[in-house]
Amino acid sequence: MSGEKLLCSRMSAPRPKANIYVLFAGAGLQFFAAVGGMAALGFWLDGCFRTTPWLAVTGVLLGSCGGFWNLWRIVQMANEE
Repeated sequence: MSGEKLLCSRMSAPRPKANIYVLFAGAGLQFFAAVGGMAALGFWLDGCFRTTPWLAVTGVLLGSCGGFWNLWRIVQMANEE
């Protein structure tokens, strides 16, 4: 069996139930990181441009959109399996 076929067979194997929980926990952490990172960037830019609180609010909204999109993508991927 070649290395490529072995890798593909491992990737297509169904995930155990505990591994799904780890996947969803990772998705939650990614959501938190997206919102927190964009909020922090917005707060920093607010300090630079003196636009408080508009860039922080924009950062939270953009981070939430990105976090929800990533969460939706992960849930859809898990449902396909």
